Amino acid sequence: MSLDAEINPRIGKATGVRSKLTKRVWENKILTLSTKLKVYHACVLSTLLYSSETWVTYTNQEAKLNFYHMRCLRRQLGIIWEDKITNCEVLSKAKTTSIFAMLSQRRLCWLGHVSRMDKGRLPKDLLYGQLEEETRPVGRPCLRFSDVCKRDLRATHIDTQSWEITAGDRSTWRQAYPVLRRLKNEQTN
Repeated sequence: MSLDAEINPRIGKATGVRSKLTKRVWENKILTLSTKLKVYHACVLSTLLYSSETWVTYTNQEAKLNFYHMRCLRRQLGIIWEDKITNCEVLSKAKTTSIFAMLSQRRLCWLGHVSRMDKGRLPKDLLYGQLEEETRPVGRPCLRFSDVCKRDLRATHIDTQSWEITAGDRSTWRQAYPVLRRLKNEQTN
C-alpha cells in the first residue's frame, strides 16, 4: 500500500487544524511570532507528522510534506513568492528545520528506541526479522524501513554497521543525529 493514501489525509487534517486557529492565533495581533510558531509546531505539525516514525517515505512524498510545511511557514512569516526568499532563509527566520530533517530525526529516534528494547518484543522482532522463503519481486524493489533508516544513518555520518553500539547508550545516540538538521537544511535549496 502506498503512503500517499496516508499523506494526503494528513495534509487535509493539518489544514483543518490550521484553519480552525485562524482567528484566535494566526490573525491575533497580540500574539508574538514566536508564540504563533510554537502553536504551529504543537498543533499543525504534530497532526501532520503523527506516527511518522515508522513511515517509509519516497522523495516525492517528503517533497509534498515539505512543500506544505514551507507554505505554512511563509504564510506565518508574511513572505510572498515575489520576495524571492530561499527555503533556508525561511527556516532560519522561523528557527525550525525542514520536514526532511524532522522525518529523519523521528525515524532515528524510533530506531534507537527499538534497538534498546528487550528481545522478544514485537517492534524489535519486526525490525530484525527476515522473510524465510519469500523472494522480492523482479524490478526495482519497494523501500523497506531498514532501507530508509540506512539512508538516514548515512546522512548523519553514522556507521551503518555499528550503529547499534551507539544506539545502546541513549545520550550518545541523541547526540549522534542532530547533525542531520544542518545537512537536510542544505539539501532544500
